Amino acid sequence: MYNSSMNNMNIEKNNSNIIIQKQFTAAQKLAKLGSWELNLVDHTQIWSDGVYAILGEEPQSTAPSVEAFMSYLDEPDQIKVQTAMQNLIAGVEEFDIYHNVKTKDGRVRNVHARAELFFDENNVPIKIIGTVLDISTHIKLQEETKKSMNILNSVIDNVNNLIFYKDTNFVYMGCNSSFEKFLGHSREEIIGKDDFSFFPQEVAEHFRDLDEKIFENKEAVFNSQWVTYPNGQEVYLHTTTSPFYDENGNIIGLVGNAVDLTKEQQLNDKLNHQAHHDVLTKLPNRILFSDRLDHAIEKAQRNEDIFALLFLDLDRFKHINDSLGHDIGDYVLQITAERIKKVIREGDTLSRLGGDEFTIILESISKATDASLIAKKILKVIRKPIHIFNHELYLSSSIGISLYPEDNRVARNLLKFADSAMYKAKDEGRDNFQFYSSDMTDKALELILMEANLRQALEKNEFIIYFQPITNAKTNRLVGLESLIRWMHPEKGLIPPDKFIPLAEETGLIIPIDQWVMKQAMLQVVDWYKEGLNPGLLSLNMSSLQLKGDEFIPFIEDLLKSTNCNPEWIQIEITESQIMKKPEEAISILNQVSALGITLAIDDFGTGFSSLSQLKRLPIDKLKIDRSFVKELPNDEEDVAISKAIIALAKTLDLHLIAEGAETIEQVNFLMNHGCDYIQGYYFSKPLPQKEMREYIIKHSQQIIENTKNFVI
Repeated sequence: MYNSSMNNMNIEKNNSNIIIQKQFTAAQKLAKLGSWELNLVDHTQIWSDGVYAILGEEPQSTAPSVEAFMSYLDEPDQIKVQTAMQNLIAGVEEFDIYHNVKTKDGRVRNVHARAELFFDENNVPIKIIGTVLDISTHIKLQEETKKSMNILNSVIDNVNNLIFYKDTNFVYMGCNSSFEKFLGHSREEIIGKDDFSFFPQEVAEHFRDLDEKIFENKEAVFNSQWVTYPNGQEVYLHTTTSPFYDENGNIIGLVGNAVDLTKEQQLNDKLNHQAHHDVLTKLPNRILFSDRLDHAIEKAQRNEDIFALLFLDLDRFKHINDSLGHDIGDYVLQITAERIKKVIREGDTLSRLGGDEFTIILESISKATDASLIAKKILKVIRKPIHIFNHELYLSSSIGISLYPEDNRVARNLLKFADSAMYKAKDEGRDNFQFYSSDMTDKALELILMEANLRQALEKNEFIIYFQPITNAKTNRLVGLESLIRWMHPEKGLIPPDKFIPLAEETGLIIPIDQWVMKQAMLQVVDWYKEGLNPGLLSLNMSSLQLKGDEFIPFIEDLLKSTNCNPEWIQIEITESQIMKKPEEAISILNQVSALGITLAIDDFGTGFSSLSQLKRLPIDKLKIDRSFVKELPNDEEDVAISKAIIALAKTLDLHLIAEGAETIEQVNFLMNHGCDYIQGYYFSKPLPQKEMREYIIKHSQQIIENTKNFVI
């Protein structure tokens, strides 16, 4: 019975060993691993099934031996294995090598061979146990990855963009050839150094601040600026720098991609300069003057300063134009501008508003008499005779002065008060200056009354909506319409928007007025679509006040739902200057509006101060050329140049273009011939009330539609 138990135990042990051996063999097969053992005493060798599999043989098909294994190796690999074996036995180095084996059918396999030497109790080497790992798949993957990386690096190295990599210490780890050329240093000279090694300290500190923001916020940073090459060449670079991570999600560095937008920025700068400077005198025009006046108010408010605004008008200048011609009149204006510039301070702003009207912003004056001293100098220098051809011309001027904050704190009112004071100077016999005084307040009282009437107009529903068609420049067909508010005053009759919208914006009433217009216009357009009419895209104007706070998006969502209006029927217009007051807030809200499916357009384009990089970030579909650039087409060279530049910019950015204010066939032909997509203006139609607009739609729309759901222009 004892022997029987022992036999059973031996059988179980053998069975267990067999199971373990099978599991070991299976594991080696899965791992593409083989093991071998070399007896250094009798030189016998044992191969596992895995070794045979790597050699492409059936198990036990070949007697295991060093010579047999060597037969699968080329001569260089045979030498490598023999040398490694000898060094292992001699105790010189470990056996850890890579070599190839060639199967009988000609396939080559890459292997990683390792071995360890074992000793007896007398420290005499008795055997070597080793492994052979088939790493062919891994090597192939490495080669393919290397090939892909080489292709990728080749592509990166040959693009014009400047590409660079930095570690977490802001040190360059790599770059492409374009970046080498930009810095004027080789890759070897760049790697291991930071921005302070290549850029002026101020520029390097700016770059460091941007990089630190990336690590702090863990998001990309965008930067656009002029940068000077070592050779002195200036380029405008738009750089996107992003964090990159390791496999555990930790930031291990930064990757930057800089695009050369020099040509685009030069075009943008040229467009901005043309839009904001008077072509005749090269002075700031009304648009730039308004911006400078706003800045002067902000600065004075911040520093608790006072400043003066001078409004100058040349006396009887019309007689010069009428008697001597506009060429001499233009020359007189140029000479006048140069003379005024010489008597004002360097930091003051001289602008030409138009015609013979000039303004001067005198900042940081200590008292009102400082302004009167400058005014006297201007009057004196303008009195000097101007010699031109055979003529000796004598001029005089009238100047009105308003003071901040004594007279007012609002730019529009300061200009109006200076204008009123200028007319007072003319009434006093010309060739003098007058300060604004409190007895010039009739218009101020009128504004107060107007505000009260505006509030009543909202309550009593006195506003009405007109629509002005927008026409396809190529087909002359109706493609949309803009909603325009009018005020039907019970006593004064129809009041145009320019008489009350500025006051509405100042008082905040513009928001409920805008909301009323949007609702009524949407309801009307929905009715037209229900009739089977196609009014095209409805353009709604959006006030800059709508860009503040978080109420506009819920309002527009509710409005679309309550009116059952398809957002694809709606286009919202916002002026360029409104966007640029707080561009980041504007971009955020406009992205949300665009996500609703509403089309977006920039109104009065060319009159604001948007940069090209910010313009590209806006989710806009269209630009509207301001009517001030269309008015004198095609005769005014400045307006022609600006219009062409805006059209070219729109095409570059793949945006559609609408020109507003077209009144003549010459203007329409110019715009159409130069690639303007859509035109709006009195040439096609004045703004129309609802009934007349309906008839216009029936007569001029592209089609009578049955299914309006997918209508888009």
